[in-house]
Amino acid sequence: MNAEDENFIPLQFNSSMKGRFKLIRRKADTLEITEETPWINNVILNQGLERFGTGSIADYCKVGTNNAAPLTAQTALLGFVAATSTVQSTTVSARATAPYYGRAVRTYRFATGVAAGTLAEVGVGWATGNAANTLWCRALILDAGGNPTTITVLSDEVLDVAYELRIYPDLVDKVFQVTISGNLYDCILRAADVLSTASWGTNLFSGFLASGVPYVYNGALGAITTLPSGVLSAPSPVNPTVAPYAPGTLYRQYEANWGLDQGNLAGGISAWLMPSNVGAYKVSFSPAIPKTNVQVLKLTARLSWGRYP
Repeated sequence: MNAEDENFIPLQFNSSMKGRFKLIRRKADTLEITEETPWINNVILNQGLERFGTGSIADYCKVGTNNAAPLTAQTALLGFVAATSTVQSTTVSARATAPYYGRAVRTYRFATGVAAGTLAEVGVGWATGNAANTLWCRALILDAGGNPTTITVLSDEVLDVAYELRIYPDLVDKVFQVTISGNLYDCILRAADVLSTASWGTNLFSGFLASGVPYVYNGALGAITTLPSGVLSAPSPVNPTVAPYAPGTLYRQYEANWGLDQGNLAGGISAWLMPSNVGAYKVSFSPAIPKTNVQVLKLTARLSWGRYP
């Protein structure tokens, strides 16, 4: 363990996402609901997954008239009518029981008459208008039986569209070995803090962010609902270094460094926490890594994302 060491944890910590829409017509003067659709599952587009690696994904909601089936290779609505960036509310929460997930719900409003007409499709994206390659997801408007239908917005009505995006942790422990400075360690990779919106859901609409501090600990790894236990130590600098997104990879590489004065925990380093807005994961080391004040430690891993099955 020295200044030249690069200790790469050879796993991608994969979280997965899915989204859905609800559309609500309202009288403009009273906001009385005149029609409300059931929740409608979306198709997250290939270009949307790519965009998640570089920036925000849901700045605009868009509606259109085309009823062709959504395909992952599509890049825009097929019968564009209108877009809005007016957000009525954004809420985040985490499911308290299995299957665990974090979720963010954003409700957009199309002003009076802006979305007037007979609509058949909806999506969210990161640019106004209907330019290609700016759409995160697309969905057809469906009835309660799951069949394609339409919703007709009148000229004296506003249209609210709620979009819910969920992120699911990988709940299966990964058991592996890694060599650090010539020494072999048994490791367990596990989801962390799955009941926390700070770890699961708070920044979902922002794309990938390495949010939070990647602490090391000298205690037990703990259950998926907890952080590792024991004394903790932050790296220096506190924020991790994240490599630029490489197109086609659907991951960001994540690096943290503990200098001579950091990470020198009694009994050694037995766990590492890796937080981000694609979820928090943690890994154990057995035996504990025996770092001292004459050593530096660099740990690197990959955090990845994809569609929920």
